Amino acid sequence: MKKLNKLSLIVMYGPAGVGKSTRAELLQTELSFTAHIGVDRIKRFISEFRTIPSHNKVSKRVINSMASEYLKNNISVIVEQGMTSEEIIVLKEIASTNNANFYVYRFEASREILKERVEERTGRLNKPTIPQEEIDFLYNIYKDNDYPNTRAFDTEKLSSQETVDLILKDLEMN
Repeated sequence: MKKLNKLSLIVMYGPAGVGKSTRAELLQTELSFTAHIGVDRIKRFISEFRTIPSHNKVSKRVINSMASEYLKNNISVIVEQGMTSEEIIVLKEIASTNNANFYVYRFEASREILKERVEERTGRLNKPTIPQEEIDFLYNIYKDNDYPNTRAFDTEKLSSQETVDLILKDLEMN
């Protein structure tokens, strides 16, 4: 495992099915003293979770609190989820408050590939089906929320490990 030279907050964002969780899990196995948090993990704490504003809002507040607490305790953080530019700005402020490096990575794939991946994952993991309207809604939010100075990865062209290797190079340089 590699130890980061400086405390870091690493944001990985993109639409459902793009491979955020897979890449975050791989990255975490490469880095010592690093927590991996995301809305999919947090929302499981709520029984009968629904994609409604109040459930999403509390889950995202919990993520921000967790990220802040980990950083305060000298543990780097990987946050992966679909998010807006405003939500990324909040995480940047958390990193700044805790004197941590801040990295943002955007993951992309075509709408057709995302649909296939979500359907495959739903069947393999026996998860509830995500309606196409919700996938399209989340995809459009993602497309409308490009955060500046972000390194983007096309997950149709790069494997999960190739992406993680490139991120590790970024982290080592700083």
